[in-house]
Amino acid sequence: MANILDYIEWRGDLPIDDVPLSEADALVFSRAAYMPLEGLLGESDGPVPLGELYTALAEQFASGEKQQLIEGDEKLCRLMARAPRYANIGAANYVNIVDEFSEKQFSAVTFVLPDGICVAFRGTDGTVLGWKEDFNMAFSDVVPAQMDAVKYLERSAHLFDGSIRVTGHSKGGNLAIYASAFCDPETKRRIIAVRSHDGPGFSDKIANTEEYIQTMPLVRTFLPQSSVIGMLMVHREETVIVKSTEHALMQHDLYSWCVRRGGFERVEELTDMSRFVDDTLKRWVCEMPVADRGKMVEAVFKVIGTGGTSAIKDIMAGTHSITMVRAYASLDPESKRVVSDGLRILRECASAAEARRKASKAAKV
Repeated sequence: MANILDYIEWRGDLPIDDVPLSEADALVFSRAAYMPLEGLLGESDGPVPLGELYTALAEQFASGEKQQLIEGDEKLCRLMARAPRYANIGAANYVNIVDEFSEKQFSAVTFVLPDGICVAFRGTDGTVLGWKEDFNMAFSDVVPAQMDAVKYLERSAHLFDGSIRVTGHSKGGNLAIYASAFCDPETKRRIIAVRSHDGPGFSDKIANTEEYIQTMPLVRTFLPQSSVIGMLMVHREETVIVKSTEHALMQHDLYSWCVRRGGFERVEELTDMSRFVDDTLKRWVCEMPVADRGKMVEAVFKVIGTGGTSAIKDIMAGTHSITMVRAYASLDPESKRVVSDGLRILRECASAAEARRKASKAAKV
């Protein structure tokens, strides 16, 4: 199955002036937002042509000076650098902020197009801090990165003329929607499209605001068929389901999404697993006492953050299991209660969701 790397090889010779931006281009820019541009591009730099910028970055990947976040990033840079469709696009206003105190990880870059700009927000970067902010997002109305996203979008709008497109993957998709909904009226007037790729939704409080509702006609969310992250919280926008070559949570990887020509290979509906997770998690958030939600996030990440690691992949590998068990044992009684109650409610929600799934399946027979 073809992915965005194949798409660039197929259509990279077609200048944007001649062939308008497509669904696949928005996905390319969303992945490009993850590129580590430190030392190559700053907040006050640019626009720097991608042909120049990504050639230098690909060389840094190849030499080991910088590490790819996931396999495929070096090839993406090389393909975009030499493709007429992307090589002359300018990149500007790159920011990457990590603030342990406010539990914020925020990064974005602006691509300068012939008719305006595309603002791309980075998603979760694989650090413990980034994942904690995602959990905060699931239990809070607003997180610091969302406020930064509004300011960033307004700044890029001030720097560059023309129409505005906004895109992002994972948390970046959530930021794209939030910034577009709550930016100043002049910036909002220029926005023509907002794209979220498997990004989580919002609390009822945010989703019921006039600003959010008015933005929905511009928004389209793309979800892989077994989406988990993109099913979180409330969504009111148009949704498109995309075929993926991966399974379960690994479908969050944008390189696994199937494309054909300028668009995605669509499927009719989400998998049973995705609907089960959606049902379970939504009920879990609703049924957990509001006062306990933040406490549970704090307790869980106090345990996860032990052992000195900052990367989720190290924790998933199990290298800190013993340290984490000891950290849990050392929690105060109230924190243990909140975690225990939260897991109990999650089990109950999962059992109820499974019962509903079986009943629905039986009714269709």
